[in-house]
Amino acid sequence: MDTNIRIEVMYDDTVYNKWGEIINKTYAGDIIDAILNEDTEEYFGKDRKGRKVFVGSLDVYGKLVLEPGFKLVNLK
Repeated sequence: MDTNIRIEVMYDDTVYNKWGEIINKTYAGDIIDAILNEDTEEYFGKDRKGRKVFVGSLDVYGKLVLEPGFKLVNLK
């Protein structure tokens, strides 16, 4: 799998921590460039304010598994 992927956000979403603080916020139509953390096999990108966004991971077979609300966009 590629170490860099491009993801499209399918719907608005806000993720909060247990204290009610915003961890990240994504908007429908945004494009996120995500990079593979090879140690954990997880892909992370950044939201509009530069906060880390978990977008997906690799399964035991090396196949990409995206979080709900994200769609893979072809890199061209």
